[in-house]
Amino acid sequence: MSDRKVPTRIGAPIGAALVVTAVAIADGSLKLYDGSVRRWMSPRLSRLFGR
Repeated sequence: MSDRKVPTRIGAPIGAALVVTAVAIADGSLKLYDGSVRRWMSPRLSRLFGR
């Protein structure tokens, strides 16, 4: 186990960049897959549930 600590002036920007990157990846995945999956599933679900 290591007891090394990262200074806040280094860790805070890296943590903020990590959060921004994670949100950007999540948003991009939503935009890329959500529309195509909805278009693909809509006819199948409407046949299944009769709507």
